[in-house]
Amino acid sequence: MTAPIPGDGRTAIGIDVGGTSIRAAAVDADGLVVDSARTQTPASAGALEDALHRLVDHLRARNDVVAVGL
Repeated sequence: MTAPIPGDGRTAIGIDVGGTSIRAAAVDADGLVVDSARTQTPASAGALEDALHRLVDHLRARNDVVAVGL
């Protein structure tokens, strides 16, 4: 995978896992947030993994994603 190049429409997803919510954002090469999603932070590790997959899949379906960072 390669990093986004300014103006090419590709994005990277950044994820923040907090105590009460998980937030994910698709960011372009200029650092602008072009899309975002959030959900509640689940209690178990398995549910956390599932929630992360759902958020990434949701943003990937709407954006040309080249990288994901946690």
